[in-house]
Amino acid sequence: MSVATNQASERLRAQLRELTGHEPGARAGDDPESVHQMRVAVRRMRSVLKVAVEPPDPAVGQLRSELKWLGGVLGGVRDLDVLIGELRPAVSLLQEPDRSAGLRLVDVFLTQRQDARQELIAALDAPRFRALRQQISAFADRADLDQQPPAAESPTPPEPGQVLRKPYRALAKAMDTLPADPDDERLHTLRIHCKRLRYAAELLRPAVRKKRVTAARRACGQLQDILGEHQDAVVAAERIRAVVAESADTGMTLAAGRIIEQQAGKRAAMREAWPPAAWRVREAFAELLP
Repeated sequence: MSVATNQASERLRAQLRELTGHEPGARAGDDPESVHQMRVAVRRMRSVLKVAVEPPDPAVGQLRSELKWLGGVLGGVRDLDVLIGELRPAVSLLQEPDRSAGLRLVDVFLTQRQDARQELIAALDAPRFRALRQQISAFADRADLDQQPPAAESPTPPEPGQVLRKPYRALAKAMDTLPADPDDERLHTLRIHCKRLRYAAELLRPAVRKKRVTAARRACGQLQDILGEHQDAVVAAERIRAVVAESADTGMTLAAGRIIEQQAGKRAAMREAWPPAAWRVREAFAELLP
């Protein structure tokens, strides 16, 4: 295990509590935030296991694979929650008869969401999910036993470079290799690198260069949010086009075209916003990782 073992164990336990704490809400389906927070917990645990556990441990690969499965099931619901949340205000801006046609489009995605929720409930009821929770808890306990310090000693908090250098280099390389007008997939990949770096920064204890770490996290969060808005617009347009391609509803097709135009405007705005945000990430980490 790496020098961040104690922080990693604490982080795994905290995110496992988040996962189980939001499970009742995700099952009820009344608040999309519950599914979102479960998915965030899954991503953070995967990040902890990727960043903090060295040398490679076979158990880690299995845990990350199982967490990826769970994240995919949660993502099926969450992505539709985001899409429906984007569509409803967009439809409200339309005039009749486009507004009624737009509501029919929303109904299509509500049906898809219900199907995705059924898959999620089945996954949460499955022995596989219960086993995963037990495996995470056991792994955190094992990490503590493997690295238990003598009673007179306190664990040394990891330095930023030990935790952040590798994910930061991956992000910087992704930035440096971007063309002048990157395609949507490249920007989505950049967002993933940014998210991994932000989650890695969460492993650092507050006492470790507090102000600089806070500034770096904030810069990462801002870039992640911008690229997330961009990706939401891209995905919304793609999924709307897929529905329209299989529909004979002319009115819905016309309404969909207007909504796609709105999403194109949002996409363009985020493309203008991300380069300055990326530069702020570089500045923040230049001070943190000299």
